[in-house]
Amino acid sequence: MYAALANRDVNVCLVPEFQFDLEGPHGLLEYTRQKVLQKRSCIIVIAEGANKGVRDADLRLPELDKEGNPKLQV
Repeated sequence: MYAALANRDVNVCLVPEFQFDLEGPHGLLEYTRQKVLQKRSCIIVIAEGANKGVRDADLRLPELDKEGNPKLQV
């Protein structure tokens, strides 16, 4: 997170400690769309485990192992 804050080019930094909406008028997808329309780019830094912060109940996340890591689909 601190590296993303130090870099002035990063638009979004996703970390597992903070929840975020993926869809909707104030969601990540809409924000990204608006940035791309304005600046033609949007830089997103994603920390490992940031998907735990997604508040979208319809998002299908992979099955987790006992340590909480996603299981590989074989």
